[in-house]
Amino acid sequence: TNSIKINLLNDIDLNGQESFWDPIIFKDNKLWINIEGNGHTIYNMKTHRKGYAAFIGSVTSNKRFIMKNLNFSNCLVFSTDNRNSVVIGQNAGKVYLENVNIKNSFVYSSSGNTGTLIGRTQTTSGNSFIRNCSSSNCYVYGTMHSGGLTGCQHNQGTYSVKYDVAFPNSPETWLNKTQIFPQMFENCYSVDCEMYSTDTEGDSGAFISCGVKMICRNCFTNNIIYGNQRTGAFFGRIT
Repeated sequence: TNSIKINLLNDIDLNGQESFWDPIIFKDNKLWINIEGNGHTIYNMKTHRKGYAAFIGSVTSNKRFIMKNLNFSNCLVFSTDNRNSVVIGQNAGKVYLENVNIKNSFVYSSSGNTGTLIGRTQTTSGNSFIRNCSSSNCYVYGTMHSGGLTGCQHNQGTYSVKYDVAFPNSPETWLNKTQIFPQMFENCYSVDCEMYSTDTEGDSGAFISCGVKMICRNCFTNNIIYGNQRTGAFFGRIT
């Protein structure tokens, strides 16, 4: 088979781990990875490493990744390099996230590209479709390119960026397309979070740090963000 499907049947409490969580990096020949959370919650994940610190460290360029109906709570993420978050450190493939929620969590990086849902979507190959996802009551600290929901969301596709653009009607249909669509955020929010962006370059936002070719439909934030330059109440910078 060319795919992996994980179906959660219960909540998972990682508090019993004596060591830190080792982020999952998809490097094998499996093209499709599908995680169905069934509304369950992963509690008390702790990870500490140099970059790609997250539950999923990296989705590489030839991978298709789906995560649905999964919650994360009371997570601690520490990193000495960039591309960090609670859920996905870096997306260089095609990622579909629906009903993925993070709360009561702490993300700290001494570098940039830091968020709660995704740290960074890679410039040339990454594509994200994010629907009905949220973060709440979280603390995010990074030098630059930090966001309440995601860090940098870059996209080099040529597809038209229109608010009412028609997207495929299922994750599988969308992920099978070779076309790189605009980054899509729909019905998402990040609330009651506190954020710090310490570098003079900035590019940090209370919802999304920065990026190109993005569509946001019905999204909201009330986060508090402290920064130096190019820091925004929703986006830090759009290029």
